[in-house]
Amino acid sequence: MKCLTIMEPFAWLIVDAVRLGIPNPKNIENRKRSFPSFSGQLLIHSAKDEAKRYSQTPLEEWLDTVGEKAPPGFWPYDLDSIRNRGIIGMVYVSATVIISEVDDLGPWRNSRWIEGPICLLIDEVYPFDEHIPYRGQQGLFDVPDHLVADAIELAMERRAIQKNQ
Repeated sequence: MKCLTIMEPFAWLIVDAVRLGIPNPKNIENRKRSFPSFSGQLLIHSAKDEAKRYSQTPLEEWLDTVGEKAPPGFWPYDLDSIRNRGIIGMVYVSATVIISEVDDLGPWRNSRWIEGPICLLIDEVYPFDEHIPYRGQQGLFDVPDHLVADAIELAMERRAIQKNQ
């Protein structure tokens, strides 16, 4: 299965914000360099390091909108306590787009996370209960299916139950 390593705090904002029920999680992953067109299930690998340079504005706006809906002490996080350095969940990527070539991003058009120039549009998130230790790589890389099969099955079952409640 394909996997993508994402620096913190962004992997957390994609996967764990959903797991914790925090509103308006990160629903777009931005890439600056060329990236293959991709859609479908994608594993999210949390990098061992924190992003050194990133735009604070979307992050600050998101934190302002979360307000009191977040669990106590959820932010600022301690990087060592985050479920990082491994595969933390799976997402469904609806499309990979170059934002300068798209007129309408559909439900993502008002997302505060649009930076581009390449955007992976995330439609569904399946957080894993436990991270799966695995060494990350640059770009898309393959993870053996047998390493993640049980975690995916459990995450998908939990999501189905949540949708029916």
